[in-house]
Formats: sequence, structure tokens, C-alpha cells
Amino acid sequence: MGDIKKALGKFLTNSESVVEVVEPGPKTEVISIAPAVGPLEAPDNQVITTVLADMKRVGMVAKDLHYHMHGHAFYGLHLLADLVDEIEGMTDDLFEAFFLGMKGGAPAEMPTMEEVYRLALDTLVLFPRDKNYWIAGLADICFKTMTDVEVAKKLPDLKAGVQAVLDNISQKCLVAYGLLKKSCE
Repeated sequence: MGDIKKALGKFLTNSESVVEVVEPGPKTEVISIAPAVGPLEAPDNQVITTVLADMKRVGMVAKDLHYHMHGHAFYGLHLLADLVDEIEGMTDDLFEAFFLGMKGGAPAEMPTMEEVYRLALDTLVLFPRDKNYWIAGLADICFKTMTDVEVAKKLPDLKAGVQAVLDNISQKCLVAYGLLKKSCE
């Protein structure tokens, strides 16, 4: 866990961070990106680990939005960030349903939270401190998460409990994506 704290410290304080800075453009757009893994191209646990990392990334950007918004739209954006952050709160449900409860896999197959956070940090994009870029970026991350969840839902032999958790995550991502996209207009 010390390595993660070092990486986060570097991320927060060093200009040579592991994230890419997106420069402001003329118009804020929500860009949909391809899923990290294609259908059934990776083992089940890697697909679920990717979804977990997506969810952690949603939480990181939602907390940035939550704590750094100000101005006349503060309250609405604050509540929107809280709603989007609920996606990250479901990581425990997915982890337990897939790796501990329903999958019944050996502990060697389970990723550590350090691995999940490292994957999330490796693919995190740092947005300029402008609410429009944060909102558009968060919408993009929600779309990617929803896309990866849909890939995970097609895994063979998923138990009903895992399918239910994935359905819940997909619904929350869809609602968040719609609200965020509408906020960008």
C-alpha cells in the first residue's frame, strides 16, 4: 500500500505525474472511448478487474468535482458529483459477488486493491480545473465504465448475483452519463 501512497503523492505534487493533462479546446465535448477489453478477449477476472478500476476512476474524478466546484451552480454540481460517486461505492459489491461469493475462485485469482488502484491511476486523465472539462471527462469515464460493464455481462457462466450487481452498476452509469452529458450542454 505504500507504493500507492507514493504514486498518489507523486500524482498530487509532481509535474511528472502518471496522468496525461488534457489541454482546453474550443468546445467541451463528451467523447466516447472504446472499452479497455473486448468481449471475451481476457480471462473473467481481468475483465472484472478492469470494471473495478473504471469504478475507482469514476470515484476519483467525482470527488474532484465534488470538492472543487464553486459559483452559482455549486449546489447542483455538488449533488451530481455525490450521485456519480455512488458508482464507486459499488466496487465492494462487485468484488464480493464475483471473487468471494459467486465465483468461488482461489484467492490467487483475486486482484489486490493496490492492483485495482494502480490500473485506475495508470489510465486516469487529469482535467484542467474547469467545471466543464471535469463534467465532460466524468461523463466519458462513466460511458467507458458502462461499456466495460456491458462486456462483463457477456461473460459465460456468470451467477445471478454478479449479473444483478453488474446491472445495477450499468443503470447508475447510464443515469450519471445522461445527467453529466446534459450538464455539458
